Amino acid sequence: MQCVQNNGLHLTQSDSGWAKFGWGNIYGQWICGSAILAYDPVRFDSHNLMKSLERFKPTSLCIPPTMYRFLLRDGIEKRHVESIQWFSTAGEPLSGEVNSEFHKISGHYIHEGFGQSEGTPIACSFQWIPVRPSSMGKASPLYKVA
Repeated sequence: MQCVQNNGLHLTQSDSGWAKFGWGNIYGQWICGSAILAYDPVRFDSHNLMKSLERFKPTSLCIPPTMYRFLLRDGIEKRHVESIQWFSTAGEPLSGEVNSEFHKISGHYIHEGFGQSEGTPIACSFQWIPVRPSSMGKASPLYKVA
């Protein structure tokens, strides 16, 4: 779901008490050969995140929809995200409006996923299907979903 790259640099912003921290910062990313950008502020600040994205130039990013909304609200520009080739999100619904606005700035859609702490994504916008804003994608081929 995060589409990390061998020799890439990935950032998942998540509190270390959440399962997303492990799923989004350690397991799959290292297996795929991606370095991890550690960004763990005491309190989220969209301006600091924009500075970090511009400075460290990650190739993939996964943050909650609320953070994407804050980035849009606080003036994110193409220069902040031009190195990022894959955007993803999970944890809460992503509005189609936020996804469309982010696409206008970055040239990329945000790939949404849905899962539970105990396992991998149950449904998501996989790289082989077009993103439809306001949709969490398709069921994972790993599961029978009804």
